[in-house]
Amino acid sequence: MKKTTIFNHLGFPIKLVDWPHVKVDGELIPDVNYEKLEELMFKLLPLKPTRLSGAEIKFIRHHLEMTQEKFARWLVDETDDSTITVWERADLSPTKMSRSMERSLRMQLIGVVLEKERRKTIKLNEVMRYLSDSISKKKISPISLSAKEYFPIPDKLPKGLYAH
Repeated sequence: MKKTTIFNHLGFPIKLVDWPHVKVDGELIPDVNYEKLEELMFKLLPLKPTRLSGAEIKFIRHHLEMTQEKFARWLVDETDDSTITVWERADLSPTKMSRSMERSLRMQLIGVVLEKERRKTIKLNEVMRYLSDSISKKKISPISLSAKEYFPIPDKLPKGLYAH
């Protein structure tokens, strides 16, 4: 069975659209590969069209395996670990970080993603224009993932693998 659900197990809401669900102890739950989903969210958060939330900042920091102090040093000069604490305490609300700081953070994250994927060429001016133009003034909205787009599933599934 496929259905749309809000998934909160990474600390912030993710809208899973037409997602396969499995029956566990009589309850339908999203069939999620946490490792793949975490990696995908790390790649998508820098391109999110709304402001980052405190929970998303915390997720990013944990994904990078950094303490608040190390994360603050990694970011740039104007932050310290108490600033990171304030941002993360925003939880599901947007942080109070400046737009320029958020753009800088997103650029650094894009660099990490590209380095992980061994891609050396990118038009940084295009990314900067995207970040400048696309971070809307909307407060916050969950990232929406379509199962077909991000985790293609074959039309014919082995019997018993997914709930009906």
